[in-house]
Amino acid sequence: MLQPIFLELLLFSNNYYDSNSPQNNRIPILTDRKVEGKRSIVFHATSGAVKRVWFLVKNRTFVHPDPTTKWVYYTPVFSFFGKNKKELEEEVETMKKIDGHLKEVGGSTRNLAVRAREYKNLISKKYTVKVRRASGGDFEKKIRDIKTSLNQRIKFGLNLLSGFKNLHQANFVYGDPKPENCLIYNNRSNNDRENLKIADFGKAKKVESDRVLSYKGNTRFAPPEGTLSKSGDVYGAALILIRNFEEEIFKNEKDNSKTSLYTVPNQDFDAKASDKLRGVERFVVEHKAFLAGNPGVSLSSLMKRKKMGKLTDIEMKAQQTAMHDYITLLQFRLENTNLKSKAKGLCDLLKDMTKANLKSENSFRIDIQEALQRYRDWEKLPSHIK
Repeated sequence: MLQPIFLELLLFSNNYYDSNSPQNNRIPILTDRKVEGKRSIVFHATSGAVKRVWFLVKNRTFVHPDPTTKWVYYTPVFSFFGKNKKELEEEVETMKKIDGHLKEVGGSTRNLAVRAREYKNLISKKYTVKVRRASGGDFEKKIRDIKTSLNQRIKFGLNLLSGFKNLHQANFVYGDPKPENCLIYNNRSNNDRENLKIADFGKAKKVESDRVLSYKGNTRFAPPEGTLSKSGDVYGAALILIRNFEEEIFKNEKDNSKTSLYTVPNQDFDAKASDKLRGVERFVVEHKAFLAGNPGVSLSSLMKRKKMGKLTDIEMKAQQTAMHDYITLLQFRLENTNLKSKAKGLCDLLKDMTKANLKSENSFRIDIQEALQRYRDWEKLPSHIK
């Protein structure tokens, strides 16, 4: 083990680098920085397309940030003409507007991670954003955790819909729903009680009635109509709920390598899904009715995205039929869990949240207010849940 003084010299002089990073883009795992007036060791956790994520490390360790760390710091990834810095600044401005509007109308930010503090040059002499750390990680991680109970899944579903309801009350649409964009926080007064918050508002937009905006978020949770709207958020929220509850089935499988409820038949097969995807995300990538692509950029995914917003009612109806068939199978499988007869009410709600908005049939999906009220009513029904 390195002696502390030797480690400190290394950190001051050379930093520690992730050996798996490309040589021309090596990012220091541990580096010494002055943060809020104090000498601190900063841990680089990960990077996205726009921002890098940092933790303060209290104990000098090479592996993980201190689990008691309360804050996370974001800095923009380098980009020409400061594009990423501008995007991060715009995201924080959006968060402020959502927070401010909800205060005016008496809404709640309990399930929206919209509080942040900005610094001009805090870490690496760059624009830095400080937010509260989500100690439970992202929702996809929690969904896959076999320790997550059915009662927890039901509560997280309520948190999710409540978050979207308040976001829409602030007259904003989210535009990029997926489990990874939802974070799990521990209640400050009770560490045993967890709370889900919608985070990452980089694609959120204020609703303007006279403008139709194209959907720019990930394609796996995109609505059939391919537009940025409150209705599109409802569709994405339904798919997140499906991911949440279908994992209750997977964790009880004898073969725990099971990753999908349904194998797409050859006549409907489009492309193999990434091994990283599970459940309904695999389904929409592999089924030809959908315009969903694997994570990352590929020619195939770009071609699919170009078709978004241009589908006919017949093509959108095909998506609705395929998704409702998947939800019917979900209901059948959930009836064999502790949900039992409650499964039907949940899946009826999911079908109404994933309608394809067909003008030709005067058929439209429900709004978030109705979805939340029905979910609350469903949650209160008697159950066999232990």
